Amino acid sequence: MKMMKIMATLIVLILGVSSFRLFWHSNKNPDTHFTQESISSTGSASPAAAISQDVATVDANTIDADRVMQMKTEYALLEQARKTLKRRLSRLKHHLWDMKFSSEDAKQASDSLLYAYKLLKNPDQLGAFSNVVMIADERAKIRFASKGLDGVDQLIVAYEQPDKQQ
Repeated sequence: MKMMKIMATLIVLILGVSSFRLFWHSNKNPDTHFTQESISSTGSASPAAAISQDVATVDANTIDADRVMQMKTEYALLEQARKTLKRRLSRLKHHLWDMKFSSEDAKQASDSLLYAYKLLKNPDQLGAFSNVVMIADERAKIRFASKGLDGVDQLIVAYEQPDKQQ
């Protein structure tokens, strides 16, 4: 029992000394105190440097504004392509109703339709793109999905051909 009291006292003493050293204020590091002179001396040395920084900022702003305008026009084209794909998917869904295909043809049609629906399910908004190239890549994916739906169109035409001949 006496040993436990000695151990507890030793632990409390160690914790006390550690917290004292950790939280006690010391002036060993005078660099943490800034004065107005040290802050102002880090600024620009001449007004010419400030003017050149302002010109560079204006140029960067105009470049950013141009980039944003290009992105908005490209995004408008992307939105139009998405609307067209959505209309085409709705039309194909209507035509595919009550049609029976072979298993491989059905799998091909299903894969094409699912890929196109996946592109439209959670579309990226304008803020998700960082440049025009990314928006153009998204439009290319939409065109690829649309070309995949051409195969479904051909499948529907081939399915309806024997019905018209009879």
